[in-house]
Amino acid sequence: MATRAATRTEQVYGSLRADILAGRLEPGTRLPFADLTERYGASMGALREALQRLAEQGLVVNEPQQGLDRKSTRL
Repeated sequence: MATRAATRTEQVYGSLRADILAGRLEPGTRLPFADLTERYGASMGALREALQRLAEQGLVVNEPQQGLDRKSTRL
């Protein structure tokens, strides 16, 4: 059986999640889209979808008019 290739959104989500859980993105850190697109080599759309999934899981916080932060509570 052939395995399905991961979409770019899934790759970005996996990388971001791994960086959060490993502590490479420290709690309370701002997550500017421009920095993240460069760091992960991702489009704005793929990054937006990945961050939305992480917000649903409580790993990042989306503050209206403020942007996204790495959630500051310990996991």
